[in-house]
Amino acid sequence: MQKYGYLEQYNFDIQRQLPAGFFADVAYAGSHGVHLEQSNTNINQIPDSFIAGAASQYAAGAPVTIGQHVCPPPSHMHHVSVQPEPSWRLGPTGLIQGQLDRPYPQYSGLNLNAFGCCESNYNSLQATVTRRFQSGGTILVSYTNAKLMSNTDTLTSWLEGEPQAAWEPCKIGTTSRASVSLLARYPAAPGSQLRARSALWAR
Repeated sequence: MQKYGYLEQYNFDIQRQLPAGFFADVAYAGSHGVHLEQSNTNINQIPDSFIAGAASQYAAGAPVTIGQHVCPPPSHMHHVSVQPEPSWRLGPTGLIQGQLDRPYPQYSGLNLNAFGCCESNYNSLQATVTRRFQSGGTILVSYTNAKLMSNTDTLTSWLEGEPQAAWEPCKIGTTSRASVSLLARYPAAPGSQLRARSALWAR
């Protein structure tokens, strides 16, 4: 059954008026993506336990079990109506043990497209300090520290049989950002109205 994705958002904000014209704002903002779609999810990989066992056998110089030929093939392999694999791989002379260890041994690769299997988790701390001057100028200092975790856009997500195994920081987005902005008033020319000037620095 197809699960449609959705996003949960939540935040908490504290504001405080400080002496000398300062104003502070500290906030937490987060979100949680549920049932996010991922394309080309391979659900027919050889389980990790067999791969780990094969690595140990290879390191010890022993024959690798998942690479051994199986002849004749199991009886259930003779009743597969759709056999997309070449006959040399699933046939009596080409079948190897590793193929039988797959969840669906009659296929080598089985992918799910637009499968709502994945999640994302965003957390951020946002702090802002504002100072207003009696002359009309304003200075604003802000800082954001954020982290976005996801298993939808990893470089190896298409190899993962279990999407949770690919849970890692997202490749897009900025983890931290600091900015300073200044709004000042000054006379542009004799007799004219005061104009506003601003400068921004961000990293």
